[in-house]
Amino acid sequence: MSTFMLGSMIFTPILSQLADRYGRRITYLLPLWITVIANVGCAMAPTYTIFLICRFIAGVGTAGIGTIGFVIILETVAPAFRSHTPLVSTIIWVSGYCTVGLVHMAFQSWRVQYFILSAPFLLTFSFYWLLPESLHWLVTHEKHDGVSKYIKRSTKYNRRQIDLEICRSSTSPSLVTEGEGEGEEILESSSIKKSSTKDASHRNFLDILTHLPMLFQLSSHCFIMIVMNFTYWALSLYSTDLHENKMVGYFLSGLVELPAAAAIFALAYIGRRSVTSMALLAQAFAMFIACFFPGKFNLIGIISIME
Repeated sequence: MSTFMLGSMIFTPILSQLADRYGRRITYLLPLWITVIANVGCAMAPTYTIFLICRFIAGVGTAGIGTIGFVIILETVAPAFRSHTPLVSTIIWVSGYCTVGLVHMAFQSWRVQYFILSAPFLLTFSFYWLLPESLHWLVTHEKHDGVSKYIKRSTKYNRRQIDLEICRSSTSPSLVTEGEGEGEEILESSSIKKSSTKDASHRNFLDILTHLPMLFQLSSHCFIMIVMNFTYWALSLYSTDLHENKMVGYFLSGLVELPAAAAIFALAYIGRRSVTSMALLAQAFAMFIACFFPGKFNLIGIISIME
């Protein structure tokens, strides 16, 4: 696990920069395929050293899948539905988590388990023909032909015709210009973004260190993510010891994540900051209970303290 995380940590900032420069599609597909091949290699590794090398490579690929895949979602899903994406991702994550347990119960060999869970992802090579480039990236980099193809493909699959007049009417008047083609009309309506994008291309990570509000946000987010990863992975790796039956403990540790997906509905009524704060406080309270009152009779300890 440490080798996997190391590969992910090292290459995440590199892949994110490549995605901005060369596009989301290729920098998502290549890490995805690398991860699939590396995971199959883990199942067939003849030695522990080769297994660790494959795990490191899988971590490198997963960095691209997680980071760039998240960006593709945000740039593809309409803003009105964007807040629902965590709900879908949580359900998919828990489903995969539980699938591992089912495969473990059916097969004893870890190699067979690893291969069964990895081999089906060889089908992702078909994504080469199925996954389009991000429209946001195409517009930002003035890819006229790519934007036109994207629009035509979208109207075909969704069976809806895009009304460019409506698109222009919802845009600032200073951005509205007449273009020759569908792609050019959208590109020219985004003229202000071009200059800001060129300026952004000269920025780097060190610029955050000179901007105190950004530095504060980054530090806060890093602290939260570090603490959450400490607790999550510690509990995940310890899940088989949480119950007398190790598989019951494993499944329960995955299923308890489902209620968290319901928090997405609270965002519409309470707000991001309030939901985040309450969730973090609830997590801290629950972890203190687990640490100071372990075992089956922790409720008795809580009641005695309250008295």
